[in-house]
Amino acid sequence: MILSSLVISPYSAFLPTTSSIQMEKEEQYPPLPQPQRIDGHTNYVRSLDISSNLRYFISGASDRKVRLWTLPNPSTKTSQVFSGPNSSVVSSSFIDETLAIAYKCGTVKYIPIAEPDRLLTFDIVGGKIEGFLPLTGTAFVAWGDKVQLINYHHLHQAILFTYSEHLRKVCSVKPLGPRFISTSSDRSIHIWDPNLPIPTIEKIRNVRTFNALEILDEHTFATGGESVVHIWDERKVTDPIEVLNIDSKVSCLNYSNDKLYIGTDKTVVIRSGTHWANEQNLVVDDKNGVSAIKALGNLTIAGFRDGGIDMWNFSM
Repeated sequence: MILSSLVISPYSAFLPTTSSIQMEKEEQYPPLPQPQRIDGHTNYVRSLDISSNLRYFISGASDRKVRLWTLPNPSTKTSQVFSGPNSSVVSSSFIDETLAIAYKCGTVKYIPIAEPDRLLTFDIVGGKIEGFLPLTGTAFVAWGDKVQLINYHHLHQAILFTYSEHLRKVCSVKPLGPRFISTSSDRSIHIWDPNLPIPTIEKIRNVRTFNALEILDEHTFATGGESVVHIWDERKVTDPIEVLNIDSKVSCLNYSNDKLYIGTDKTVVIRSGTHWANEQNLVVDDKNGVSAIKALGNLTIAGFRDGGIDMWNFSM
């Protein structure tokens, strides 16, 4: 493999595992819960994540702050605040019991939840970034004008691979098995494999949906933008396999519990069932537009452009 000489483990060891997900049948839904309003940021919420044990959620915003909230009753007074450099947060997520945080200036922090004083901090070799995705351990993907796959180990950063086929700023990157999907403001979607001599497998050009990207299973993914979501199968990308028309511009996507959560300028739309025909619209108390969305278990959490957060608990 092209990267095997740079790391002890094969490249695939850095990727999170995925499993096949079957579509659920159409079903009747109970009444939707009302949102719980959570205030803790003063500017654009850029990232959200929920811990796998449902004990915490994390939020990162353009106000340079990351907050760790305790579930099921998050409170501004009891949340832990992690302030960073003079730079917007671009990513905040969980890797087991560790927080992985990245800032636009290129600073990265790994903070153990139980021992936050034992944090690991470093600056990415490529400088400023637009996005960051932790893989496993301290391997990660960072992007701006290009995409870099990097493994941090013992004060050294090994650049495992650089992908620079997009013509403009990269918007999002996610792994799809051994491959990667990337979207760009050049209005294209690329499918590429860093282990191939010629990495680029497919280039889908002139698309309307490059703002948001989400993986559905080992072959399919969703992209969103303008007022539409496209569902793609990477084995045949001449046309999307489904087109979901949405009432307003799509800003973010998340897939969980066989449902696709769509953040828009107005609300959170949930699509599910055969051909994604079932639709629910969550009630939001913020009209500034959804900027981040995350769902896990019975919880759905949305961040907004003014710094507000709404949480819906479907078990109540």
